[in-house]
Amino acid sequence: MKIKKETVNFIRWVVIGLIIFGLTNFTLAQGLGPKESQESAPANHKIQSVTVEGVTIQIPMSWVRSSKHRWDGKDGLILHFLVTTSNTKEIGGLYLSSQIEQETQDYYEDKKGGWLDVRYLEIDSIKGVHYRDVDDFEQRATIFWSALREYKGQPQLVSIGLSSLEKTFSRDKTLLYQILNSVKFTIDEYDQRNSLAKKYLESGSIHHQNGNYQQAFADFTEGIKIAPNDYILHKLLTGRSATLFSSERYDEEITDRTKVIKLGLKIYRDPDDVLMIVGDDYQKRAITYSIKGDYQNALADYTKIFELTDSAPDGYFKNSTLFLAYYTRAGIYQELKQYDKAISDFTKILEMKNLTKLRLSYMYFFRGIAYSKNGQFENAVADLTKSIDLDSKATEPYKERAKAYRKVGKLAEAEADEATAKRLENQ
Repeated sequence: MKIKKETVNFIRWVVIGLIIFGLTNFTLAQGLGPKESQESAPANHKIQSVTVEGVTIQIPMSWVRSSKHRWDGKDGLILHFLVTTSNTKEIGGLYLSSQIEQETQDYYEDKKGGWLDVRYLEIDSIKGVHYRDVDDFEQRATIFWSALREYKGQPQLVSIGLSSLEKTFSRDKTLLYQILNSVKFTIDEYDQRNSLAKKYLESGSIHHQNGNYQQAFADFTEGIKIAPNDYILHKLLTGRSATLFSSERYDEEITDRTKVIKLGLKIYRDPDDVLMIVGDDYQKRAITYSIKGDYQNALADYTKIFELTDSAPDGYFKNSTLFLAYYTRAGIYQELKQYDKAISDFTKILEMKNLTKLRLSYMYFFRGIAYSKNGQFENAVADLTKSIDLDSKATEPYKERAKAYRKVGKLAEAEADEATAKRLENQ
């Protein structure tokens, strides 16, 4: 494969990284994140914050599930959340079901012998049972408030559970009230919005892949307006960001990508997921900043990427993220004529294990150019020679080595390389 002379330009560095090395791309296939899990989400995922009378409730709407969870044999929604008050921090969940049974109240009455501190609590004329679960008493106490209510004409079973992180409970009626009223839709409304948002996501993705960016943008935008939770909102914003990039609407793409990053940091907690999804979004925003010539913000994003890799376990995602981050940051340093820093980034890549011959050939080639730009011609010759040894059919390493040879006065060697490059071009 021939390497074009203009590859020292940043955008061409990026193109080579995206296409040749196959590490990331701006298509929706890899940009929308993993499939939505059908399992319970960790309870510490924080999304939406509500503060009333000094009580802060962080509601993770992205972890709402419709007809995915079963509790006491009934399908419904579960929201996990973190509650912070002046006295304590509590994790918990709100369960909401429209499939109730007449004997539910009697069920709680029968079970209260197995619970502690059972009492009735009324919130806005909604009578419920407040209790503490005996099973968790020895480890982490959990309190519940379960009740029947009618919301928008729909009968619902509601259960709010709180597990203290600091061995104390606020037991605040205002707290329960705010959690109860954090859901502004019925289960049927959620299902309708969720289904329609997914249809917009699918149609927007298809239009994007077909190059119909105007319609893709319109579909993603409509989906964003009705997204019932932050998980699907994250996907829709990711899709619209990709469409804006492909449409060269870079300022708007940066705005959307910033929203995607913020949502991703709230939704994902596993270091591998954060690195794979949020790290990729930092990478894409950095590339957009670089295309606009905003190298300082681009470099700031690479700093964020390296912070994420520090906490991620060793493995494929970490290695591929580091490779592409060092590679594209080196391109920025080249544009800024900070060749020592570019050389340092290429060196870090070359120190990685299990690099393919193709990657090694390109990295020695690029570092060789950086050495030449920095006036270190002997080092340039050495690296370009290694690149040629790994791929003797590439034309540009011969041309660049010929230039370096001339700088150190080796004219015969330069002429030989120039002849080889010409022969390869004519094949």
